[in-house]
Amino acid sequence: MNNDIIYDSHEKEVSPVFISGKCGENLEYSLHKNGNLYIYGSGAMDNYYYDHSHDYDYELYCDDEDFYLDDYLPPFNFYKTSIKQVVIEKGVTSIGDLSFEDCWELENISIPNSVTIIGEYAFYECYKLKSVIIPSSVQTIGRYSFEKCRELQSVTIRNGVKFIQSSAFSRCEALKDITIPDSVTIIDDNAFMCCKNLTNVTLPANIKKINLNIFWGCDKLTSITVPESVESIENFFWFDIKLCEIKGYRGSYAEKFANEKLLDFISLGNVKIYSSHEQEKSAVVQSGKCGENVEYSLYENGNLYIYGSGEMEKYYYDFRRSFDCFGIDEDFLVQDYLSPFKSDERIIQAVIETGVTSIGDLAFEDCDKLEIIVIPKSVASISDMAFKGYYVNHFPVIKGFKGSFAEKYAEERHIKFISLDKEQFS
Repeated sequence: MNNDIIYDSHEKEVSPVFISGKCGENLEYSLHKNGNLYIYGSGAMDNYYYDHSHDYDYELYCDDEDFYLDDYLPPFNFYKTSIKQVVIEKGVTSIGDLSFEDCWELENISIPNSVTIIGEYAFYECYKLKSVIIPSSVQTIGRYSFEKCRELQSVTIRNGVKFIQSSAFSRCEALKDITIPDSVTIIDDNAFMCCKNLTNVTLPANIKKINLNIFWGCDKLTSITVPESVESIENFFWFDIKLCEIKGYRGSYAEKFANEKLLDFISLGNVKIYSSHEQEKSAVVQSGKCGENVEYSLYENGNLYIYGSGEMEKYYYDFRRSFDCFGIDEDFLVQDYLSPFKSDERIIQAVIETGVTSIGDLAFEDCDKLEIIVIPKSVASISDMAFKGYYVNHFPVIKGFKGSFAEKYAEERHIKFISLDKEQFS
């Protein structure tokens, strides 16, 4: 372990300069005898690369000094095994491709909040690097940027990063857990491939698609936390790990996927509900009318919204059917009198929107999976038969406002009531 002091500026460094020069149009570097390397100035670092045409044209490579291989590599490339700590000073906006590739003795890096891009292969095969903090200013973590950092145990990705490119952290064998912030919207193939000790992954809340080959070869990864935003999970059968558990939200795609693939599903609670159906992000699976001026929409995630103005319909059974089973006019079929969501086990949460004034007879009859119902101040009556088939210990939690009819209804029937007066309900 390098015990030399590292400073936030090259100007404070007391160790003599070993080598210095330019590494960008307006950037300079200084490598000191203690192994501390400073990058300073303003703007982007140069991107470095191998010119593979040299592999096929030996004569060109030898005869024209403009094509020497080291022209395409960092100016401190021949001293990279001497680099122990890197400080990129504020003002630098990018870390160039191949900048610190094969710095095998590099133990610490400091990245400022001015950097927006970490280039391809930037820290490839930095074997002794144990931790990295990627600031919120970074938008893109480039391809192979930390691949084969074998001792990398801690990766902190600040909220603000948007794009993790392919193989960015592949073969980081010491990495055990990773939390990807909600700002990340795209994770490319193989991003965490062969992280053999990775056991815990929390994916960002806004990601839409998961391609499971990003975790290919992560032998110890048995559980993944999937946000409710995910709409598809691909390449499950190509997924070379022992995945047996999905953590997610009830009614979400994660639950559906776990059930289809016969995986254990660990519920983290119900999906988010909104004050209006217009804010709901899930897909509608059923909709229609449930009052003269009242409509409903049931969504794929189990959220039911009832909206409009005025009273909900009052549903009922026509008991004459018990005595006259034949010759019934089609206009009098039983379902005309029953709630359109009677006994619907898809419904987990219901939101009555402001404007609806009543909850009618048999509205939620035998909706056994209903756990939460949100009732606004505008509701002034709830039928005693609205929740037929429920009993007190299995009654959905009522969420509403203090002093409302919903609170009074819950108190009289010893039903759990949660006030929305202080709760964030958007």
